[in-house]
Amino acid sequence: MDFRLEVAIPSDARELASIAISTTQSHGHTSLSLGQRHEAAIKIFETDILTQKEEYIVARNSQSNDAIAYMRLILNSKTWCEHEDILPDWPHQQPVIIQRREIRANIRTLRKKIMSGTGHFYLRNIAVSPQWRGRGVGSALVARAKSLARASVHTLPIYLDSDADVCDFYIKQGFVEVESIFMTINESPSDTKSFHAMVWTRSGSSM
Repeated sequence: MDFRLEVAIPSDARELASIAISTTQSHGHTSLSLGQRHEAAIKIFETDILTQKEEYIVARNSQSNDAIAYMRLILNSKTWCEHEDILPDWPHQQPVIIQRREIRANIRTLRKKIMSGTGHFYLRNIAVSPQWRGRGVGSALVARAKSLARASVHTLPIYLDSDADVCDFYIKQGFVEVESIFMTINESPSDTKSFHAMVWTRSGSSM
């Protein structure tokens, strides 16, 4: 295998931020420069890794040692993560920030509805550098999440909310779609995004 997995440390934040920026699209019109977005993302990663709010697993190129992907996983979650993945409150960015808060709030409500009262792992996201896609990196990260779940008491389920374009990937990994929601982006009826609640259990059944 030409990559390896390891637990992320705070000094990985800059590389993880670069992967995040390269694999995500900004919702809404933003006047932030790429550098400002990158620095904001670094602060989020550093804080989360230092405070151990989430488990970060990073995939590294075995030859160059460069970070090529990461996974964010909340272990044995019985509470609800209230912090948001948003940029700092730049004065000119309020509409974008408010919209992102609303999106995350709707996704959090969906998770509560499906998993309330049930201990579970929350796979917040997997990001793979574009040039490494299709080479088994994402599958290896999901396998690590399953391994952690199997090692837990009673083999806790794994929950995630997925964009439509990667649902098939997670279905191939054994996840079952439970429910979906649709939200309008940028206040345009023609710009609608769907989020799909998906669950993995040892038995392969939905919740």
